[in-house]
Amino acid sequence: MYDNGLYDRRSGQPERRQDRRAPFVAAVRTADTSGTAIALGLMQNLSATGMELLHPDVRKGRLSLRFELPDGQGTVELAGEVVSARPYSAGLQRAGVRFVELGPAVEERLLRALLT
Repeated sequence: MYDNGLYDRRSGQPERRQDRRAPFVAAVRTADTSGTAIALGLMQNLSATGMELLHPDVRKGRLSLRFELPDGQGTVELAGEVVSARPYSAGLQRAGVRFVELGPAVEERLLRALLT
């Protein structure tokens, strides 16, 4: 575990996230690696390296993610790794998703979205 000076108030443990998150609500289309299990989720916040996702059925592992940013440049498509998942409310789970294999153009778009 690294020390980034952040603490999770709920558990009293050091925060695992390296980047600060910003509130960001958007619909997210998810698919498993085979592309057969497709579902919609709701992004709750965003950072340059990941997101918090409300989803009906999320399991740890890799996902394909598609969502819109407010920059008018079309859909963002990237891969994410579900690193945590816990029940949220009836029929939904709250998942922490870390982005993997980000290209420089997508990373730049995410950073610009966080600044707006």
